[in-house]
Amino acid sequence: RVMEGLDLMSAFGLPEAEDFYHVALQLTELHQLGNAIKAYITALRIDPLHSKALSSVAMLIYKLGKFPIAERFFHRIIRQATEDIVVAEGYNGLGAAVEMTHTRLDECVT
Repeated sequence: RVMEGLDLMSAFGLPEAEDFYHVALQLTELHQLGNAIKAYITALRIDPLHSKALSSVAMLIYKLGKFPIAERFFHRIIRQATEDIVVAEGYNGLGAAVEMTHTRLDECVT
C-alpha cells in the first residue's frame, strides 16, 4: 500500500525528495526493504545531493550484504558530501564494505 501512495504522489504533483526519503524510512521499519531501496533511489533521482537518502540507502544495501553495491554508494557519499560528519560516515562505510569483501583494502586509505 505504501508503494501505491508513492505512485499517487507522483501522479498528482511533483513530490519532493524528502517525501520519498520519509516513505523509505517507514518502509524500512516495516521490513519492506526492496521497496525502501526503491524509495531512496527515487529520492536521489529527484535530488542527487540528498545526503540523508544517500547515506540511508548505502547503509541498507550494506546491511543486506550487497557489499560491492554499497561500496559504490559510499564512494558517492565521499565525493559529494559537504559536511565532515557525512564524509566520515562515507569512509567508515567504505572501509566496512571493503573489509567484508576481503579485497582491495588499500582503497580504504587512498
